Amino acid sequence: MRRLIIGATTFGVFSHQNSARDAFLKNFHTPEHVDFHAVPLFNCGSLHDASGGHFWLEELPRSIEVIQNISKPCIAYKVLAAGHIGAHMGLGFASRNIKSGDVINLGTNSADNDNIV
Repeated sequence: MRRLIIGATTFGVFSHQNSARDAFLKNFHTPEHVDFHAVPLFNCGSLHDASGGHFWLEELPRSIEVIQNISKPCIAYKVLAAGHIGAHMGLGFASRNIKSGDVINLGTNSADNDNIV
């Protein structure tokens, strides 16, 4: 990990679980060395281990708190909860709650439909 960090020009932290990102920063790396963070609005699990697809509105305040308390730029993702939230509502909520300079990432997962794109 140290060689990767030293050789990197830009270093970001990504996780589908805010707790995993917090543990990484606490145990392996200091926040001032991280250039940006990708923060999911929903801690939905992963389709890779069959735990994905769980979206709870109660998770939103914690995710927004995480974004607001990180001084570096953030990429907010999973803002539409895999289509469970409409684009107008999800993008509106995310844009009102991220910091100036943060961005929103929209993506698709082809696990359900290989012809999605």
